[in-house]
Amino acid sequence: MGFVSVYLVMLVVYVVIDFIWITLFMQAYFTANLGHLLRESVETSFLVTYGSIFFIFYVLGLYWFGVRAGITSNSAIIATFGEQAVDTFYVKDLFGLKLHSLSKREKLEHKLKEAIQAGTLIDTY
Repeated sequence: MGFVSVYLVMLVVYVVIDFIWITLFMQAYFTANLGHLLRESVETSFLVTYGSIFFIFYVLGLYWFGVRAGITSNSAIIATFGEQAVDTFYVKDLFGLKLHSLSKREKLEHKLKEAIQAGTLIDTY
């Protein structure tokens, strides 16, 4: 899916979940604990205008700094000469950091071996 479709799906899902969360679960809390700070009434146009601006930028930030990092990937081609790797690279996590955790490396190695044995790795070059 492209950027626009992923963003729109995220925006709709976030708005629906936030609406349900605030109206069903948090409204009583807000009224009981923050009622003295809240206005008696707020115009709908105010809520729609500033709420929309908030959601547009908030979900854009979630997409840009969170989802985009997970759906973009770099590829590496490994050439071998017998048992010797000619090209080497570091395996990195979603934040671009090298995997130092032994358990994560072992889990990745196990999944790669399973994929190789099952023949599910795709040769793209």
